[in-house]
Amino acid sequence: MSSQQLRVILDDNVADFIYGPNWELNAQVEWYQGGTHFPSYNRTTFGFFNLSFEGTSIAFIGNTPAPSSSQMATISIDGGTPYNSSYGSPPGQQTYVQWYQSPLLSDGVHTVSVDHLDGTAIDMAIITVGPNTPLTNRSIFVDNNDPSIEYTGHWVEDESISRPGNLPSGPPIGNSTQTSTTPGDTINFRFSGTSISVYGVFGWENIGSISATYTLDDITTSQTYTVAADSPERTEGDATNFIFYSKNNLAPEPHTLSITITGVVNQAYRLDYLVYSPSFSSQAAMPNLPAVTVTAASATNTAQTANIPRKGGAPVAAIVGSTLGSVLAVLLLVALVMLFRKRRKRGWEAVPMLDTHQSAFTDGQA
Repeated sequence: MSSQQLRVILDDNVADFIYGPNWELNAQVEWYQGGTHFPSYNRTTFGFFNLSFEGTSIAFIGNTPAPSSSQMATISIDGGTPYNSSYGSPPGQQTYVQWYQSPLLSDGVHTVSVDHLDGTAIDMAIITVGPNTPLTNRSIFVDNNDPSIEYTGHWVEDESISRPGNLPSGPPIGNSTQTSTTPGDTINFRFSGTSISVYGVFGWENIGSISATYTLDDITTSQTYTVAADSPERTEGDATNFIFYSKNNLAPEPHTLSITITGVVNQAYRLDYLVYSPSFSSQAAMPNLPAVTVTAASATNTAQTANIPRKGGAPVAAIVGSTLGSVLAVLLLVALVMLFRKRRKRGWEAVPMLDTHQSAFTDGQA
């Protein structure tokens, strides 16, 4: 069993969502899976929907309503007393955001009822699963700062707001992307499943290009994403939930996906999240996959293993102190070797690094 905390992603168009009357589907490429549901503008009552799921918590992501509309939803879990949940959008702004996060629930089947929706859109749900939550026919969500993704090079965790041309702005899914502008930067991810998709944010407003290779089990595919002066998409701004790469019909076994940035011209490669179809039935049955061994030849001469900034990371003073301590230790070692060169050399033990990773989703508003 893996110790990794798994999340399931549900598109708003799956049968698990039971919508009330007068809902509409808006189809645009910026939405996850190309569409989002929202209560019709011609309705005479508030919109509502119900969703049954298995797991320990659930979050909803989509557009908040216009500033003139109600900024609050009514939530009931497992038939309990309804309570109000505000969206937490910036004052006077409509935002694409995680607008609800449930409290921690017991591992099992739950039903959440969401009412009093005055134009609120639902694009996706993110469910935290328990050890025995069934995962058959589900899709696993892996956020960009999940520790199962290995970065090499000059990647930076970027919390920039995405600004689609004709849609509300908002943070990336999970509030950040992992961003690179350096050829030679790499990503490695191991998974056991039958499909894999790579999602990010692509800036259509910037004339330029990004090139990358995707190596899945030693089979390499090259991709180039280009924006020209006459590209019709230039008016669309940032393309959220942009599919950089997708592969289906894989054997139900462990796989390794390696991404290498090969060219960047006036653009940036912004990884938001990965989605894969698991070949295991539950988190308890998830195999432990060894880390990918990254060799020196897999990066450029200037690339090095990135120390990715994370929320709640080690203080700068601690990092500087650790560096100075290491230098002093090396100098002391040299002196000891010179003084006691005839004595038996002593070995060193590697000190494990502190894991400062925190979940991108919190028990509150995003």
